[in-house]
Amino acid sequence: MSSRFEIIAGPAMSGKTYKLCERVLREAHDNPQKSFVVVVPEQAGNAYEKKLIEMSRGMFGAPGFLNIDILGFNRLGYRIFEEFGVKETAVLEEYEKNMLVRVAAGRLADDLSVYSASVGRTGFISDVKSLVSE
Repeated sequence: MSSRFEIIAGPAMSGKTYKLCERVLREAHDNPQKSFVVVVPEQAGNAYEKKLIEMSRGMFGAPGFLNIDILGFNRLGYRIFEEFGVKETAVLEEYEKNMLVRVAAGRLADDLSVYSASVGRTGFISDVKSLVSE
């Protein structure tokens, strides 16, 4: 199974959402045997679904799609756990998250071109952990 991960970045109102929706719809239409996942913020799921339905109607004359899932991060997590057969999940405590980030940062410190000097700085690990949690 091959997957592609791509980041579409740009300033506000530059057409990022439109470009994403158009590409996903075109790929889904051209490859009906494949499944597509669009990961959105939790509160944006319905808006993206509505936008995709409207665009699908305009692009292909049909208002729906069967092979695109629009998931928030929480639902994506549950989907991954389900896929791998994880029955129960335990949420990590804050200190456990800090420990994991500290170990990863320590292993990668020499490869970090921007943050290598900051890895040992007080509060850096906590800040990175908070950023990842967001």
